[in-house]
Amino acid sequence: MPFFKKERKERPAQEPLSRERLDVRLLQNGAVALYHKQSVLSDDVGWFQRAGYRLYTLDAARWATPADFHEAAKATLEFPAHYAANLAGWIDCLGDLTVPRESGVVLQIRHFDAF
Repeated sequence: MPFFKKERKERPAQEPLSRERLDVRLLQNGAVALYHKQSVLSDDVGWFQRAGYRLYTLDAARWATPADFHEAAKATLEFPAHYAANLAGWIDCLGDLTVPRESGVVLQIRHFDAF
């Protein structure tokens, strides 16, 4: 019985990420970035959208309690019905988000100082 092997296509060598890219510059200092100017945030959000990132936006100005946060997060991030609305559930469901292969996910929390 003959065996047929599929020839593997060589993956193109990935270029190292340029240190000039916005995502690389932001992640050099950690996964959280605080913006003080709306204009800078708007420019960066536009860059992420053009680069194919999935962008989710939560508005903390509407939250009065942690339950409000969890309700907004569940709706915005399309968490499943069994979302436990606690920190452990938050972490579990964030890990289940679909992340585009060539880009990533951005979670924008606006007006966090109001919460």
